[in-house]
Amino acid sequence: MDYKAKLDGLRKELNCTLCYFERKHIMTKHRANIVKISSICFSACITVFLGLNNAIDSSHMLMNVALVLGSLVTIINTVDAFYGFSSLWIKNAVTLARLRELKRKIEFYAAGQEDEYISERELNNFFDEFQKILKDDINQWLRIREKVNSMEKLKETERLPEIQFRNASEKADNIIK
Repeated sequence: MDYKAKLDGLRKELNCTLCYFERKHIMTKHRANIVKISSICFSACITVFLGLNNAIDSSHMLMNVALVLGSLVTIINTVDAFYGFSSLWIKNAVTLARLRELKRKIEFYAAGQEDEYISERELNNFFDEFQKILKDDINQWLRIREKVNSMEKLKETERLPEIQFRNASEKADNIIK
């Protein structure tokens, strides 16, 4: 069996996967930072505008701007809670670090190794570790999604008594009329 070809194939696949996770890592880091910085900046502007509104009689214009910014902060924080950019960024960083570590192990093993001395067992161990890293990444992604989904379900169950009370109140009002 041509173990050199298997080693080269594993290296190629690992390099492609590394490129993919490097792009994902940069993209999720960028998104996480934009969401957090936007939320902080808009919140700070709200505080300043409301403070200025008390100091300057601006016919409530600054209050209206603060209200719009408050709505934007709510939207930004909701998007962040739904997608979990910070959690995804950390997940991708961990996966990327593990993939880089595996690459170093493979490169160290292959350095100066004669083709006839490449071990099938070592290649299989490297491949198994590679598969485990990818499976762990998927499982971590699923845990993040489950956390987001459970938070959404909790919000729905918290709203349920409010909706039931409102419906009961409306029925009572209709009966009274």
